[in-house]
Amino acid sequence: MAARKMDEPKESIIDIKGLSTRFGSQIIHENLSLQVQRGEILAIVGGSGSGKTTLLREMVMLQSVFAGSIRIFGEEIVGMGLADKKRLQQRWGVMFQSGALFSGLTVLQNVCFPLCEFTHLSEADIDAIGLLKIKLANLPATSAHLFPAELSGGMIKRAAVARSIAMDPELLFVDEPTAGLDPESASDFDELVLQLRASLGLTVIIITHDMDTLWRVPDRVAFLGQKRVLAVQPIRELVKNPEPLIQAYFSTPRARAAVPVGDKS
Repeated sequence: MAARKMDEPKESIIDIKGLSTRFGSQIIHENLSLQVQRGEILAIVGGSGSGKTTLLREMVMLQSVFAGSIRIFGEEIVGMGLADKKRLQQRWGVMFQSGALFSGLTVLQNVCFPLCEFTHLSEADIDAIGLLKIKLANLPATSAHLFPAELSGGMIKRAAVARSIAMDPELLFVDEPTAGLDPESASDFDELVLQLRASLGLTVIIITHDMDTLWRVPDRVAFLGQKRVLAVQPIRELVKNPEPLIQAYFSTPRARAAVPVGDKS
């Protein structure tokens, strides 16, 4: 990927400051801060229970926060009213881990669902856009009229991506995209994310524990631990970070096996 010029200004598309999340007496995040730059792919990692998916749900306004600030596209979303919330949510897409496709709708109908809900386009135009998004997700045209139960795991993920980009979003949230996929399908999905960023100019936030994905896809990786973001660095720098939790996370045999040959010490 093209390197960012040193003198090029960095625009934050997401700016989180002092975020606290609580479920009853349980504290998930405490004074968490994170910035996501426009055009980058940022991965969020951390141990089980570190609050990765909770953080994603807060950013897409599916989970309320206890305290703190989340600004997206320069707008404060904490406490945002319903009308503004609906308006802003149309500027991003979300791919959930399970795909979350409607089982009673075909792939095309699933992809077109946001267009039917939020636009006044004709049925023909909506179908044409839906078919284009299916193609962009590298699904065969013949899949358009299949139902989710007729799809492989990889195809479900791609159909979910096609739906997430139906409204031409600027920002894409992806939760555990390669979970449950075989290595070849996982690698193909990694390539799809890179292709979509290049062709659509997306900013992408990925929640993942896939070590191969971490080495191949993101520009930076944010590590969650101790209820906050402990570091945000390119993966080659992050694996050398002396923070004990980070070292423990990347020192397992599985993590070490994913390190490219040229980066092994």
